[in-house]
Amino acid sequence: MLAVVGTAAVAGLGVIAAALVSFALGSHGDSYLAGTLGLLVAGTVADRFPVPIEGSEGSVSLAFVFSVAAVVLFGWDAGVIVAVVPPTLMQLIDHRPWTRIAYNASVFAVTAAVAGFASAPFGTDSAWRLLVAVTVASTVYYLVNMLLITVIVCVAADKPFVRQLRSNAH
Repeated sequence: MLAVVGTAAVAGLGVIAAALVSFALGSHGDSYLAGTLGLLVAGTVADRFPVPIEGSEGSVSLAFVFSVAAVVLFGWDAGVIVAVVPPTLMQLIDHRPWTRIAYNASVFAVTAAVAGFASAPFGTDSAWRLLVAVTVASTVYYLVNMLLITVIVCVAADKPFVRQLRSNAH
């Protein structure tokens, strides 16, 4: 378990550091910064108040919507920041274990970066291209997140990967 969390944390911290450097060195206008901040705040609120799942005691955060929006509208670096900060902040407030915080932050960082690079070629200069970029980003975001979460569940519960992946997909 420690090897998986450690590997993910190293990769995630690398992605987060690269995103912060890229964002800091970029030349951003006021609307870019305001938009990124707005999505960051919206993601934080969404993460703090998850939507209950009917017929279950569980709930789901809709913060990924704001992460995908940041990825598509402002780029992979802004997307990583919007994807990582809200859940990390909420997990710190909720006193989650450090290994969980590190793994989840890393998963969100890698997921947002991959979604950003996958959707970037489509651009946003027309409604059609924006729709394609959002579709690609959200699909890639979902798939990468599903794979990385399945890995840790399998390691923690000593379950076969393919069986758990099928179960998670349903």
